[in-house]
Amino acid sequence: MDSVLLILCVLDTFIQKTKKMYMDSRSRRNFGQLNNELQDVQRIMVQNIDDVLTRGEALSGIFTFTSYAQLFQILCLSFVCQCKQVHWANLCDIEVF
Repeated sequence: MDSVLLILCVLDTFIQKTKKMYMDSRSRRNFGQLNNELQDVQRIMVQNIDDVLTRGEALSGIFTFTSYAQLFQILCLSFVCQCKQVHWANLCDIEVF
């Protein structure tokens, strides 16, 4: 029972201090300034998240480009192999296709 009274006493003290803090005009200004700073932080965080998402889209474009580049590289290697076959076929007088 004593512990409950102690908790209620501590809670009442906290509530009274918090009430005084909100009643003080200087602390209201401080809370207003804190609120403005928090809004600035929120705006910056939203901008950073948008930047990261934009970078993600750009990276997906790079990956798509890389896929096309790899496909083009494979096609080029295939073309080189076919050219070599035709070249050797001409040297040996063999019909390739």
